[in-house]
Amino acid sequence: MYPSLFFVVSLLAAAAIAGPVQKRQDNKFFAFTLQSLDKKDHYNQGNGSPCPSTPALEAARIPIVMDPADTNAAIDWLRSDHPPGYLELFNEPDLSFAGATPITTPEESAKNLTELINSAPNTQLIAPVSAYPGGEWLKEFAGNCSGCMDKIPIVSAHVYSVDPDGALSQITNLHSQWPDKRIWVTELSLTTTGDGCNTNAYQESDWMKNVVGRIKGLGYVDRIFWNTGTWGILNNNPDVCNPSLTNEDGSATGLLGTYKDLCT
Repeated sequence: MYPSLFFVVSLLAAAAIAGPVQKRQDNKFFAFTLQSLDKKDHYNQGNGSPCPSTPALEAARIPIVMDPADTNAAIDWLRSDHPPGYLELFNEPDLSFAGATPITTPEESAKNLTELINSAPNTQLIAPVSAYPGGEWLKEFAGNCSGCMDKIPIVSAHVYSVDPDGALSQITNLHSQWPDKRIWVTELSLTTTGDGCNTNAYQESDWMKNVVGRIKGLGYVDRIFWNTGTWGILNNNPDVCNPSLTNEDGSATGLLGTYKDLCT
């Protein structure tokens, strides 16, 4: 739920390896970053960031239709001569994070997205992602958008839990609801608020090894996106429950090294 998720997340690890598009030898497990389709200032790190973007990073990003205001622009893109290979639909329509996106009901989303979904024969769509994995939002969306989920091959989850078993259960529960879909974990971390999280750097590295390693073994998760790639302190203490992959100056944290090792 951090805004920085949409910019420097997993791709930092991939870029540290050898380039912007990295995949495991089994040709299944990818680590890319996401990008808001509308490039709102709220999400755009820009050239002033300690980790400014590059053309290679931009080319590897997965675009997102953040909310209904971006749908028409997405339809135009899908109908163009160069549609995106992937397009993620609404981000947490059931939670307005920092007021950046509106609350949008499943019924409203279905009405807004039907034309878009029918305009994407050459693009793999990622279903709208709820802030609450395993909840009812996506099922209600499917019930209000006739045939839409037949055209959406990927569902995604935002996974947060200090308990590694709790994190895995969110993913396996989503798979049980949508067993015919591939899964992307488009936000992954111990916590998004810091509540109940008192880990140190060693424990955060162990959590990452445990959870990412087990996700890779599930067989139906194709991509993960760590949250957060850029510096973000929780609990006002950089030494407690800090999931950042980079420091304030853009240099790598130890956690980025762990992530790199897991994603190669």
